[in-house]
Amino acid sequence: MNDNPLIGFIVIVLAMLVGYAINVIHRRKK
Repeated sequence: MNDNPLIGFIVIVLAMLVGYAINVIHRRKK
């Protein structure tokens, strides 16, 4: 696999979205 900067950027964005989604779910449970 090539070290494509775009892939790393997508991984970071996905990680941020997952963290945001988990945060929203925890807020709704309260």
